[in-house]
Amino acid sequence: MRAINLLFLFLNFIAIFCGNIATSWADSLRVLAADLAPYAYMDNHQVAGVSVDLTAEMAKRLGYQVSFEVMPFPRATNEINLHPDVLMLQVARIEERDDRFIWLADLFDEPFYLFVRADSSIDPDFFFHNKPAPGPIGVLRSGISQKVALDYNLAPLEPVSDEQTDARKIVNGRIQAWLGSYNTVHTAMRQAGYAPELLRAGRIIKRFHLYLVAGTASTMQEPKRWAEVLQTMKQDGSYQRILERYHYCQRPSDGASTQYGMCP
Repeated sequence: MRAINLLFLFLNFIAIFCGNIATSWADSLRVLAADLAPYAYMDNHQVAGVSVDLTAEMAKRLGYQVSFEVMPFPRATNEINLHPDVLMLQVARIEERDDRFIWLADLFDEPFYLFVRADSSIDPDFFFHNKPAPGPIGVLRSGISQKVALDYNLAPLEPVSDEQTDARKIVNGRIQAWLGSYNTVHTAMRQAGYAPELLRAGRIIKRFHLYLVAGTASTMQEPKRWAEVLQTMKQDGSYQRILERYHYCQRPSDGASTQYGMCP
């Protein structure tokens, strides 16, 4: 009888111990992101960015502790599908990814444009007029801009590993057009030491929703709470304040400014 009681106490201890481990895991999350300003980037050895600050605020309101890491998209995708306590930032929602992630919160609705130098005679809407490209087009290698260019048969392309390289190339005349999102292009221009006003954009080519996601291995309870908290942040003004901190501009379909962020 004593042996049975001891066994029961031991099993109860194990259950409590494992429960504490599970609770500790559930309260702590790793959040991964590709290095792409203004969303997530390294600043003085710390991960910064508009999507980082938004996620940190959401996690705080939901009672999670989070740590952020910058890593290439393919590696981050492997991590998120192997570990249930990992999230990933600024993932563009496209059809082929629908069943690969749990879509937690729609952070941004980001338009993509063709940009040209403001002092050039090139029409940035050459794509819409069925005209050939005036020369090399800069795109981010393995990024959404390269996918858009390939989907629409834009050529010739010059893929690069970071957007600041495209900023330098277009200012120096090494590419004639640059395909990218409004906010990444404007941020890259500023980071490279140029005024965004040196460029002009054509019409919106395509829009993408950028999400905070979990992997299919996630066992997170009530994932819809992330979207609910994000909506609350939009209502109480904290969403707008974070966007303004990074000079982020939320642009509607007609390209005009909105109440969110700063739209030149």
